Amino acid sequence: MKNNVLHLTALAAFAGILLSATAGYANQGAGIGNKSMFERFDRNNDGQVTRSEAREVVSKRFAHMDANNDGTVTRSERKAARKNRRFQRMDLNGDGGVTLQEMQASTQQRVQRRFVRLDADGNGIVTQTEARSGRQNRRARRGPMTLQDLDARVMRMFDRADRNRDGLVTSDEANLLRRDGQRN
Repeated sequence: MKNNVLHLTALAAFAGILLSATAGYANQGAGIGNKSMFERFDRNNDGQVTRSEAREVVSKRFAHMDANNDGTVTRSERKAARKNRRFQRMDLNGDGGVTLQEMQASTQQRVQRRFVRLDADGNGIVTQTEARSGRQNRRARRGPMTLQDLDARVMRMFDRADRNRDGLVTSDEANLLRRDGQRN
């Protein structure tokens, strides 16, 4: 356990170094990789996300992942889509190429997102129990997935984010969800 905590602490320190070294450059880009989940779901840019907006994004994402159009996304299809998305996120200026600075900024952002997801209690330390729980949650998502599976998962997240139960998720509600350890 001690080694895992030390390893994660070193990773967090490394992420901080990368952040300070690349913060200025990362803020210059306005490419596709810089959009938060909230921005991607807020299709009409009105500062809130409706269920229909969320479902529209989910349907498009699923169609993009389902390379053979059989109605099921396999592990290999998800992996290929993830690689493509990862490249797009690294290409901060959208020029079709990735510089060392873009790769470093992207890596730092990914480390931070992962750390927040794993730190379930938000105390700034990832315990072995939290790390193990994060691995188990990832394993549960590895099998084939249908559009209905993905839709149900996103709607559960939507319901957690919609704190006042008005059927809309505002950026403030999305930030609360992210702060509470949910995925960005």
